[in-house]
Amino acid sequence: MPNVLTTDNLRGLIGDEVEQYSDAELNDSGYNSLFPNFSPWSGWARIVYRFRPNGDNPDECLMQVMLLSPWPEGKAKPAPRPTRHLGPDDRWTAAPELGALARVFDQDVGNLPSTHNGLKTKEPPYIWLAAYQESAIRHFHDLYDQRLGITGED
Repeated sequence: MPNVLTTDNLRGLIGDEVEQYSDAELNDSGYNSLFPNFSPWSGWARIVYRFRPNGDNPDECLMQVMLLSPWPEGKAKPAPRPTRHLGPDDRWTAAPELGALARVFDQDVGNLPSTHNGLKTKEPPYIWLAAYQESAIRHFHDLYDQRLGITGED
């Protein structure tokens, strides 16, 4: 049986605020991108990604994950957790405070080195994006090129 969130098992985390969410919001993840590098999830989870360059190294970036879960009104908030820094070869499961998400991140990023290497060796040296499903990626790169003053014209 799939792990389905219900209002009853989420109520302990966020209190009565859980009543504001539909079943779809509790069990589906929405993902947003705020140009250029900030990606909050929608719904109750409030997971946020931020990607930044790693200096001038085009083969690496810094990925930050923040968990900004809602907190029940009137319940004392715990002190913020200290920031954990993982090295480039560390697994996300080295951060147990991420809970089950650490295994998801390990799985999600596991193919990135091979994908990155493949893109660098690809002939022709560009990719085709799907018209609808990858329109957000195309839009991001159009905005990025505009900000860098790259017009795509030779």
